[in-house]
Amino acid sequence: MNEDIQKKTEKEFALIPLESGQHEVSVVPKTTTDFPFFYLTKHKERLSKPIIYEGVDGAGRPMRWAATPNAAIGSPGIDAHETWTRLVKPTWEAYRSADNRLPNILPLGGVRQCLRAVGWGQGGWEARRLLRALNQIGATWCTADFSVPTAKLNEDGTPTFRPIKGAFSRLAIFAIGEKHLTEEELQDGKFAFNFDLEDTLYIQFHPFEVAIQESQPQRYLDNQYMFSVRPAARRWYELMAAKILGGHPKLANEGHLKTGQRRTHSGH
Repeated sequence: MNEDIQKKTEKEFALIPLESGQHEVSVVPKTTTDFPFFYLTKHKERLSKPIIYEGVDGAGRPMRWAATPNAAIGSPGIDAHETWTRLVKPTWEAYRSADNRLPNILPLGGVRQCLRAVGWGQGGWEARRLLRALNQIGATWCTADFSVPTAKLNEDGTPTFRPIKGAFSRLAIFAIGEKHLTEEELQDGKFAFNFDLEDTLYIQFHPFEVAIQESQPQRYLDNQYMFSVRPAARRWYELMAAKILGGHPKLANEGHLKTGQRRTHSGH
């Protein structure tokens, strides 16, 4: 009977096809992806609570992380996570230099192109939805005290570590086309001004965020699978993807994907 239920559930689960302009793979840092940031829930009572994480790394060093959302602008929720994973990270990685440097000001592409990457409609309402999602990421105040492993090795072959300590916001919307956004416009959060959907959208990262993303070894996420499951299961997949898929998700065979489906079908 359990086998029948499992087969029925697997049959009902279907990967949602990617659309033109969407990134198949996202690359995320191995260590700090484990730190919670996005609120993958629709329960309003959970959206206002700050996130606090404390632990130790593999060498026994303390790791402290907190994220406090802006009550007026809102918590970085499901839309913000989708924007970060499907748009920001793949675009930023495309600008990574041969020596692993990342730019602090990133052209995400035209607004219409950005909406295609996220998989939303391509109108004014959706464009402001995108801006709100980015603004919610930027308005969340982070405090950090940890060290991240880098891709560089010591003479004994062990990884070097880079300390990250301070308070910061991860990013800010820098400009849309030739219009540079003011602090007042970001705080207002309504984006009640005209812009063209072909205008290029720019964001600016805090130096801490650049350091965090530059330094670490990466893990890969299969975006088709990630966004075929429910939001709560997406977080589980982020944490477990390396164990399910190993290296690059495009190399995952059908057996790997079926394993992932069996493990997460209750959350799709």
